Amino acid sequence: WLAARRLDRRLREVSLTSDPISGPKTILTEQKIGPLPAIDKALGGANSSVAKLIEQSGVETTPSAVVILCLLVAIVMAVVGLVVSHRLVVALVAAVMGGVIPIFWLKHKRTARMKKFEEQFPDALDLLSRALRAGHAFQTAMGMVADELPAPVGIEFKKAFEQQNFGLPLREVLDLLGERVPLLDVKFFSTAVTIQRETGGNLAEILDTLAHVVRERFKILRQVR
Repeated sequence: WLAARRLDRRLREVSLTSDPISGPKTILTEQKIGPLPAIDKALGGANSSVAKLIEQSGVETTPSAVVILCLLVAIVMAVVGLVVSHRLVVALVAAVMGGVIPIFWLKHKRTARMKKFEEQFPDALDLLSRALRAGHAFQTAMGMVADELPAPVGIEFKKAFEQQNFGLPLREVLDLLGERVPLLDVKFFSTAVTIQRETGGNLAEILDTLAHVVRERFKILRQVR
């Protein structure tokens, strides 16, 4: 029963679904259903900017839930502004400011999560390199990163590992990783792995060099910040 539950959870995370727009079956991440599915669809579903912001921030919510929260905060701020100042203009300004607070909060969460990923990424590259030197396949090495490293690196590599298990080509897996984690270091990683797959070479040495560059770059950025 426990094995069946784990399998069902994995199938929900990365499942074979039919896209109503494109028609044919593709490997897609299951979209979470919010309190108002109509709003989710109106915003563009999983391809909307709000949905991408939510995914990059790592917050467990949906676009429709964010819209509802924005409206609620805007109403509360408008009422507070009207009660305090007794002026409609102040209430409108307060409503606008309150309406964007949840969006700014999501952007703050995304920034913090990207910084943490940037800090952990060299460790992921080192682990990939060691696994390749030990004779493991690249897909197995990604699974090891997913199991041994904490969030957010472990979570993102787990998604990539599961997508590969369900048959998605490595190039597309790396492209999706770059969309979820829009960092320059991840683009370098994706490009390096893709070129090595096409032209050959020692991927372990490439990852060692990239890990050193990323680690030094992070030190410089941390000093600047």
